[in-house]
Amino acid sequence: MRRYTGPRAPTASLVYTYTGDGLRMARGANGEETQFVRDVAAPLPQVLATSDGAVEVYGVG
Repeated sequence: MRRYTGPRAPTASLVYTYTGDGLRMARGANGEETQFVRDVAAPLPQVLATSDGAVEVYGVG
């Protein structure tokens, strides 16, 4: 996995984790990590849920 460390500010710390295909799999902010569950069977990968409890609902129509 590749890591990108976002802009640095005195009070913020951001870290993003990506797969080899360039899909974001996790986001770390100030010591807390959010992981993403993706639907890789969809024509374009979509986020289905996150480890912080947020749920994304996508559909055709």
